Amino acid sequence: MANSKDSIDVKRVEAAFNPVQDQDLDIYGEELKKYTIVDVDVHVDDTLQNMLPYMDGHFGKRLEAVLAADFMGEPHNSLRNMIAHVSWLGAAYDKHPRAKLATKEDLLERMEYGIIDYSILFPSELLPIGYLPDPKWAAALASAYNEYMVDAYSNVAGVKLAIVVSPKSVEHAVSEIEKHASNDDVVTVSIPDVGVNPPLGDEKYWPIYEAAEACNLPVSLHGIEALIHDNYPLRVSHFPTLMQVHSMGFPFTSMLQVMSVVCEGVPVRYPNLKFCVMEAGITWVPFIMHRLDTAYRQYRTELPALEAQPSEYISKWYWGTHELEKLPKKGDLSKLLDLYQGHNTTMWASDWPHLERDLIAGLMYYDLDDDVRAKILGKNAIDFYGFTT
Repeated sequence: MANSKDSIDVKRVEAAFNPVQDQDLDIYGEELKKYTIVDVDVHVDDTLQNMLPYMDGHFGKRLEAVLAADFMGEPHNSLRNMIAHVSWLGAAYDKHPRAKLATKEDLLERMEYGIIDYSILFPSELLPIGYLPDPKWAAALASAYNEYMVDAYSNVAGVKLAIVVSPKSVEHAVSEIEKHASNDDVVTVSIPDVGVNPPLGDEKYWPIYEAAEACNLPVSLHGIEALIHDNYPLRVSHFPTLMQVHSMGFPFTSMLQVMSVVCEGVPVRYPNLKFCVMEAGITWVPFIMHRLDTAYRQYRTELPALEAQPSEYISKWYWGTHELEKLPKKGDLSKLLDLYQGHNTTMWASDWPHLERDLIAGLMYYDLDDDVRAKILGKNAIDFYGFTT
Protein backbone atom coordinates (compact mmCIF):
# COMPACT_ATOMS: atom_id res chain seq x y z
CA MET A 1 0.00 0.00 0.00
CA ALA A 2 1.27 3.45 -0.90
CA ASN A 3 2.47 5.60 1.94
CA SER A 4 -0.19 8.18 2.73
CA LYS A 5 2.50 10.87 2.72
CA ASP A 6 2.92 10.30 -1.00
CA SER A 7 -0.71 11.09 -1.66
CA ILE A 8 -1.64 14.74 -2.01
CA ASP A 9 -5.24 15.84 -1.81
CA VAL A 10 -5.53 18.38 -4.62
CA LYS A 11 -8.63 20.48 -4.90
CA ARG A 12 -8.34 21.26 -8.56
CA VAL A 13 -9.59 24.61 -9.78
CA GLU A 14 -10.13 24.66 -13.51
CA ALA A 15 -8.88 27.81 -15.20
CA ALA A 16 -11.43 29.96 -16.95
CA PHE A 17 -9.59 29.25 -20.14
CA ASN A 18 -11.35 31.17 -22.78
CA PRO A 19 -8.14 32.90 -23.88
CA VAL A 20 -9.94 36.15 -24.67
CA GLN A 21 -11.24 36.42 -21.13
CA ASP A 22 -9.20 38.50 -18.69
CA GLN A 23 -11.45 38.19 -15.69
CA ASP A 24 -9.86 41.10 -13.88
CA LEU A 25 -10.41 43.62 -16.67
CA ASP A 26 -14.03 43.71 -15.60
CA ILE A 27 -13.04 44.22 -11.97
CA TYR A 28 -10.61 47.07 -12.63
CA GLY A 29 -12.19 48.34 -15.82
CA GLU A 30 -13.17 51.83 -14.69
CA GLU A 31 -9.91 52.44 -12.85
CA LEU A 32 -7.80 51.26 -15.79
CA LYS A 33 -9.52 53.43 -18.36
CA LYS A 34 -7.57 56.49 -17.23
CA TYR A 35 -4.27 54.85 -18.28
CA THR A 36 -2.75 54.11 -21.65
CA ILE A 37 -2.10 50.39 -21.27
CA VAL A 38 0.51 48.45 -23.25
CA ASP A 39 0.78 44.69 -22.79
CA VAL A 40 4.36 44.04 -23.86
CA ASP A 41 4.24 40.23 -23.99
CA VAL A 42 1.37 38.80 -26.03
CA HIS A 43 1.35 35.55 -28.01
CA VAL A 44 -0.88 34.42 -30.83
CA ASP A 45 -1.49 31.38 -33.01
CA ASP A 46 1.83 31.42 -34.90
CA THR A 47 1.91 27.68 -35.57
CA LEU A 48 4.20 26.21 -38.20
CA GLN A 49 1.19 25.45 -40.37
CA ASN A 50 0.73 29.18 -40.93
CA MET A 51 4.33 29.54 -42.06
CA LEU A 52 4.19 26.82 -44.70
CA PRO A 53 3.05 29.14 -47.53
CA TYR A 54 6.12 31.30 -46.90
CA MET A 55 8.65 28.49 -47.41
CA ASP A 56 9.64 27.09 -50.80
CA GLY A 57 11.83 24.33 -52.15
CA HIS A 58 13.91 22.25 -49.79
CA PHE A 59 12.82 24.04 -46.64
CA GLY A 60 9.18 23.90 -47.65
CA LYS A 61 9.43 20.13 -47.99
CA ARG A 62 11.27 19.98 -44.69
CA LEU A 63 8.50 21.86 -42.96
CA GLU A 64 5.89 19.58 -44.53
CA ALA A 65 7.73 16.63 -43.00
CA VAL A 66 7.70 18.32 -39.60
CA LEU A 67 3.97 18.97 -39.83
CA ALA A 68 3.30 15.36 -40.81
CA ALA A 69 5.15 13.99 -37.78
CA ASP A 70 3.44 13.06 -34.55
CA PHE A 71 5.31 14.23 -31.47
CA MET A 72 2.37 13.85 -29.11
CA GLY A 73 1.79 17.56 -29.33
CA GLU A 74 -0.78 19.83 -30.84
CA PRO A 75 -1.44 19.18 -34.52
CA HIS A 76 0.71 21.33 -36.79
CA ASN A 77 2.61 22.75 -33.83
CA SER A 78 5.50 20.40 -33.32
CA LEU A 79 8.68 22.46 -33.00
CA ARG A 80 8.60 22.67 -29.23
CA ASN A 81 7.59 19.04 -28.91
CA MET A 82 10.52 17.90 -31.02
CA ILE A 83 12.96 19.78 -28.80
CA ALA A 84 11.33 19.55 -25.38
CA HIS A 85 12.24 16.94 -22.85
CA VAL A 86 9.22 15.27 -21.31
CA SER A 87 10.96 14.29 -18.07
CA TRP A 88 8.52 16.30 -15.99
CA LEU A 89 5.35 15.45 -17.91
CA GLY A 90 2.53 14.79 -15.48
CA ALA A 91 4.43 16.05 -12.42
CA ALA A 92 2.05 18.98 -12.09
CA TYR A 93 -1.14 16.96 -12.45
CA ASP A 94 -3.25 19.79 -11.04
CA LYS A 95 -2.72 22.03 -14.06
CA HIS A 96 -3.51 21.85 -17.74
CA PRO A 97 -0.48 20.57 -19.70
CA ARG A 98 -0.50 23.42 -22.17
CA ALA A 99 -2.36 26.61 -22.80
CA LYS A 100 -4.41 27.17 -25.91
CA LEU A 101 -2.86 29.51 -28.42
CA ALA A 102 -4.98 32.53 -29.21
CA THR A 103 -6.23 33.18 -32.71
CA LYS A 104 -6.29 36.54 -34.41
CA GLU A 105 -10.01 36.72 -33.65
CA ASP A 106 -9.27 36.08 -29.96
CA LEU A 107 -6.74 38.92 -29.93
CA LEU A 108 -9.13 41.34 -31.59
CA GLU A 109 -11.88 40.42 -29.14
CA ARG A 110 -9.51 41.07 -26.25
CA MET A 111 -8.56 44.44 -27.70
CA GLU A 112 -12.21 45.33 -28.16
CA TYR A 113 -12.59 45.46 -24.40
CA GLY A 114 -11.19 48.94 -24.90
CA ILE A 115 -8.93 48.73 -21.83
CA ILE A 116 -5.68 47.42 -23.31
CA ASP A 117 -4.60 49.97 -25.89
CA TYR A 118 -1.58 48.22 -27.41
CA SER A 119 -0.39 44.61 -27.63
CA ILE A 120 3.20 43.71 -28.51
CA LEU A 121 3.24 40.31 -30.23
CA PHE A 122 6.14 37.95 -29.55
CA PRO A 123 6.73 34.51 -31.07
CA SER A 124 5.48 31.37 -29.38
CA GLU A 125 6.37 28.54 -31.73
CA LEU A 126 9.75 30.05 -32.67
CA LEU A 127 10.97 30.87 -29.18
CA PRO A 128 13.22 27.75 -29.25
CA ILE A 129 14.90 28.87 -32.50
CA GLY A 130 18.24 29.12 -30.73
CA TYR A 131 18.29 25.34 -30.36
CA LEU A 132 18.02 24.42 -34.00
CA PRO A 133 21.42 23.01 -35.06
CA ASP A 134 21.10 23.96 -38.75
CA PRO A 135 21.61 27.73 -39.15
CA LYS A 136 20.01 27.80 -42.60
CA TRP A 137 16.90 25.99 -41.34
CA ALA A 138 16.62 28.40 -38.42
CA ALA A 139 17.03 31.36 -40.77
CA ALA A 140 14.34 30.05 -43.12
CA LEU A 141 11.90 29.63 -40.23
CA ALA A 142 12.67 33.13 -38.95
CA SER A 143 11.98 34.64 -42.37
CA ALA A 144 8.74 32.70 -42.72
CA TYR A 145 7.57 33.74 -39.26
CA ASN A 146 8.34 37.41 -39.87
CA GLU A 147 6.61 37.48 -43.25
CA TYR A 148 3.56 35.69 -41.91
CA MET A 149 3.23 37.98 -38.89
CA VAL A 150 3.69 41.14 -40.95
CA ASP A 151 1.06 39.97 -43.44
CA ALA A 152 -1.39 38.90 -40.74
CA TYR A 153 -0.99 41.65 -38.15
CA SER A 154 0.37 44.81 -39.76
CA ASN A 155 -2.13 47.66 -39.83
CA VAL A 156 -4.23 46.13 -37.06
CA ALA A 157 -5.16 48.91 -34.66
CA GLY A 158 -3.24 48.70 -31.40
CA VAL A 159 -1.07 45.75 -32.46
CA LYS A 160 2.72 45.95 -32.75
CA LEU A 161 5.18 43.22 -33.71
CA ALA A 162 8.51 41.75 -32.68
CA ILE A 163 10.44 40.18 -35.52
CA VAL A 164 12.49 37.13 -34.58
CA VAL A 165 16.09 36.51 -35.66
CA SER A 166 18.36 33.52 -35.29
CA PRO A 167 21.71 34.44 -33.71
CA LYS A 168 23.34 31.47 -35.45
CA SER A 169 22.83 33.23 -38.79
CA VAL A 170 24.19 36.70 -38.16
CA GLU A 171 24.14 37.93 -41.76
CA HIS A 172 20.58 36.72 -42.19
CA ALA A 173 19.55 38.37 -38.91
CA VAL A 174 20.94 41.68 -40.15
CA SER A 175 19.05 41.36 -43.43
CA GLU A 176 15.79 40.61 -41.58
CA ILE A 177 16.23 43.70 -39.41
CA GLU A 178 16.91 45.91 -42.42
CA LYS A 179 14.05 44.35 -44.37
CA HIS A 180 11.36 45.03 -41.75
CA ALA A 181 12.66 48.17 -40.03
CA SER A 182 10.63 50.50 -42.25
CA ASN A 183 7.36 48.91 -41.11
CA ASP A 184 5.97 51.16 -38.38
CA ASP A 185 4.25 48.17 -36.76
CA VAL A 186 7.56 46.36 -36.23
CA VAL A 187 8.87 47.76 -32.95
CA THR A 188 11.55 45.36 -31.66
CA VAL A 189 13.93 42.53 -32.53
CA SER A 190 13.36 39.35 -30.53
CA ILE A 191 16.42 37.25 -29.72
CA PRO A 192 16.13 34.01 -27.73
CA ASP A 193 18.13 34.02 -24.51
CA VAL A 194 18.49 30.22 -24.36
CA GLY A 195 20.11 27.78 -26.75
CA VAL A 196 22.49 30.53 -27.88
CA ASN A 197 26.17 29.61 -27.60
CA PRO A 198 28.39 31.58 -27.13
CA PRO A 199 26.41 34.01 -24.97
CA LEU A 200 24.93 37.11 -26.49
CA GLY A 201 27.70 39.53 -25.62
CA ASP A 202 30.11 37.71 -27.94
CA GLU A 203 31.65 39.70 -30.78
CA LYS A 204 30.06 37.46 -33.41
CA TYR A 205 26.66 39.01 -32.63
CA TRP A 206 27.77 42.63 -32.80
CA PRO A 207 26.59 43.11 -36.42
CA ILE A 208 23.04 42.32 -35.19
CA TYR A 209 23.28 45.05 -32.58
CA GLU A 210 24.81 47.46 -35.07
CA ALA A 211 21.92 46.89 -37.48
CA ALA A 212 19.30 47.21 -34.72
CA GLU A 213 20.81 50.47 -33.50
CA ALA A 214 21.04 51.86 -37.04
CA CYS A 215 17.39 50.96 -37.67
CA ASN A 216 16.28 52.35 -34.29
CA LEU A 217 14.84 48.99 -33.22
CA PRO A 218 15.34 47.94 -29.58
CA VAL A 219 16.40 44.38 -28.77
CA SER A 220 14.22 42.09 -26.63
CA LEU A 221 15.64 38.98 -24.98
CA HIS A 222 12.70 36.64 -24.50
CA GLY A 223 12.86 33.60 -22.24
CA ILE A 224 11.60 30.19 -23.23
CA GLU A 225 9.92 27.58 -21.07
CA ALA A 226 12.56 26.12 -18.82
CA LEU A 227 11.90 22.45 -19.57
CA ILE A 228 13.65 22.62 -22.93
CA HIS A 229 16.94 24.33 -22.16
CA ASP A 230 19.06 21.47 -20.93
CA ASN A 231 22.06 22.32 -23.08
CA TYR A 232 22.99 26.00 -22.77
CA PRO A 233 23.31 28.10 -20.74
CA LEU A 234 21.74 26.04 -17.94
CA ARG A 235 21.44 22.31 -17.34
CA VAL A 236 18.23 21.36 -15.60
CA SER A 237 17.93 17.57 -16.01
CA HIS A 238 18.93 16.97 -12.40
CA PHE A 239 15.86 18.80 -11.04
CA PRO A 240 13.08 16.34 -10.11
CA THR A 241 10.09 18.61 -10.76
CA LEU A 242 8.97 21.10 -13.37
CA MET A 243 8.23 23.60 -10.60
CA GLN A 244 11.93 23.81 -9.76
CA VAL A 245 12.97 23.99 -13.40
CA HIS A 246 10.43 26.67 -14.20
CA SER A 247 11.16 28.80 -11.13
CA MET A 248 14.91 29.05 -11.71
CA GLY A 249 15.32 28.56 -15.46
CA PHE A 250 13.97 31.88 -16.66
CA PRO A 251 15.82 34.27 -14.33
CA PHE A 252 19.09 32.33 -14.34
CA THR A 253 19.39 32.31 -18.13
CA SER A 254 18.41 35.97 -18.31
CA MET A 255 21.04 36.91 -15.72
CA LEU A 256 23.71 35.09 -17.70
CA GLN A 257 22.83 36.91 -20.92
CA VAL A 258 22.56 40.33 -19.27
CA MET A 259 25.98 39.77 -17.72
CA SER A 260 27.44 38.76 -21.08
CA VAL A 261 26.03 41.69 -23.03
CA VAL A 262 27.07 44.26 -20.44
CA CYS A 263 30.48 42.87 -19.50
CA GLU A 264 31.50 42.47 -23.14
CA GLY A 265 30.88 46.19 -23.59
CA VAL A 266 27.92 46.08 -25.98
CA PRO A 267 26.23 49.11 -24.34
CA VAL A 268 29.45 51.10 -24.76
CA ARG A 269 29.88 50.13 -28.38
CA TYR A 270 26.19 50.76 -29.21
CA PRO A 271 25.10 53.47 -26.76
CA ASN A 272 21.81 54.23 -28.50
CA LEU A 273 20.59 50.62 -28.57
CA LYS A 274 17.93 49.77 -26.00
CA PHE A 275 17.53 46.31 -24.45
CA CYS A 276 14.75 44.62 -22.52
CA VAL A 277 14.30 41.23 -20.87
CA MET A 278 10.97 39.43 -21.16
CA GLU A 279 9.47 36.64 -19.07
CA ALA A 280 11.93 36.33 -16.21
CA GLY A 281 10.28 38.32 -13.43
CA ILE A 282 12.07 41.25 -11.79
CA THR A 283 13.19 40.35 -8.25
CA TRP A 284 16.61 39.20 -9.52
CA VAL A 285 17.46 42.49 -11.24
CA PRO A 286 19.03 44.29 -8.24
CA PHE A 287 20.97 41.12 -7.42
CA ILE A 288 22.76 40.94 -10.77
CA MET A 289 23.39 44.70 -10.80
CA HIS A 290 25.15 44.77 -7.45
CA ARG A 291 26.78 41.35 -7.81
CA LEU A 292 28.48 42.55 -10.99
CA ASP A 293 29.45 45.87 -9.41
CA THR A 294 31.27 43.97 -6.67
CA ALA A 295 33.08 41.82 -9.23
CA TYR A 296 33.87 44.92 -11.29
CA ARG A 297 35.84 46.40 -8.40
CA GLN A 298 37.75 43.14 -7.99
CA TYR A 299 38.39 42.35 -11.66
CA ARG A 300 38.51 45.77 -13.28
CA THR A 301 41.22 44.78 -15.76
CA GLU A 302 38.99 42.04 -17.21
CA LEU A 303 36.40 44.61 -18.29
CA PRO A 304 38.39 47.15 -20.29
CA ALA A 305 35.43 48.12 -22.48
CA LEU A 306 33.35 49.44 -19.60
CA GLU A 307 33.46 53.11 -18.77
CA ALA A 308 31.29 52.78 -15.65
CA GLN A 309 30.09 50.14 -13.21
CA PRO A 310 27.88 47.39 -14.71
CA SER A 311 24.87 48.63 -12.75
CA GLU A 312 24.96 51.95 -14.58
CA TYR A 313 24.38 50.13 -17.85
CA ILE A 314 21.89 47.61 -16.48
CA SER A 315 19.81 50.39 -14.91
CA LYS A 316 19.03 51.58 -18.44
CA TRP A 317 17.64 48.20 -19.52
CA TYR A 318 13.88 47.65 -19.58
CA TRP A 319 12.05 44.77 -17.90
CA GLY A 320 8.80 42.98 -18.62
CA THR A 321 7.07 42.10 -15.36
CA HIS A 322 5.96 38.55 -16.24
CA GLU A 323 6.09 36.41 -14.17
CA LEU A 324 5.60 39.10 -11.55
CA GLU A 325 6.67 37.59 -8.23
CA LYS A 326 4.27 37.61 -5.29
CA LEU A 327 5.81 39.91 -2.69
CA PRO A 328 4.68 39.75 0.95
CA LYS A 329 3.47 43.33 1.41
CA LYS A 330 1.65 45.78 -0.83
CA GLY A 331 4.45 48.31 -0.45
CA ASP A 332 7.21 45.88 -1.43
CA LEU A 333 7.01 46.45 -5.19
CA SER A 334 7.78 50.12 -4.75
CA LYS A 335 10.81 49.19 -2.62
CA LEU A 336 11.96 46.73 -5.27
CA LEU A 337 11.71 49.39 -7.98
CA ASP A 338 13.91 51.63 -5.87
CA LEU A 339 16.58 48.93 -5.66
CA TYR A 340 17.07 48.70 -9.43
CA GLN A 341 15.91 52.21 -10.40
CA GLY A 342 13.05 50.60 -12.27
CA HIS A 343 10.32 53.24 -12.14
CA ASN A 344 11.08 54.35 -15.71
CA THR A 345 12.06 50.95 -17.15
CA THR A 346 9.52 48.41 -15.88
CA MET A 347 6.74 47.40 -18.28
CA TRP A 348 3.59 45.39 -17.65
CA ALA A 349 3.69 42.01 -19.40
CA SER A 350 0.93 39.42 -19.19
CA ASP A 351 2.18 36.53 -21.39
CA TRP A 352 -1.44 36.26 -22.57
CA PRO A 353 -2.97 33.78 -23.31
CA HIS A 354 -0.59 31.22 -21.81
CA LEU A 355 -1.70 29.36 -18.72
CA GLU A 356 0.91 31.07 -16.53
CA ARG A 357 -0.15 34.51 -17.73
CA ASP A 358 -0.26 37.40 -15.30
CA LEU A 359 -3.60 39.03 -14.76
CA ILE A 360 -3.41 42.77 -14.40
CA ALA A 361 -4.73 42.30 -10.87
CA GLY A 362 -1.25 41.11 -9.89
CA LEU A 363 0.09 44.60 -10.53
CA MET A 364 -2.94 46.44 -9.19
CA TYR A 365 -2.51 44.63 -5.86
CA TYR A 366 0.54 46.70 -4.95
CA ASP A 367 0.53 50.22 -3.59
CA LEU A 368 2.08 52.48 -6.20
CA ASP A 369 1.95 56.19 -6.86
CA ASP A 370 -0.39 56.93 -9.71
CA ASP A 371 2.37 58.26 -11.95
CA VAL A 372 4.48 55.13 -11.35
CA ARG A 373 1.51 52.87 -12.12
CA ALA A 374 0.90 54.83 -15.32
CA LYS A 375 4.53 54.35 -16.34
CA ILE A 376 4.51 50.59 -15.73
CA LEU A 377 1.16 50.09 -17.45
CA GLY A 378 2.09 51.94 -20.61
CA LYS A 379 4.33 54.99 -20.64
CA ASN A 380 7.57 53.07 -20.20
CA ALA A 381 6.66 50.72 -23.04
CA ILE A 382 5.87 53.61 -25.37
CA ASP A 383 9.27 55.06 -24.54
CA PHE A 384 11.05 51.74 -25.11
CA TYR A 385 9.37 50.84 -28.40
CA GLY A 386 9.24 54.41 -29.63
CA PHE A 387 5.85 54.37 -31.32
CA THR A 388 3.43 57.29 -31.27
CA THR A 389 -0.02 57.01 -29.72
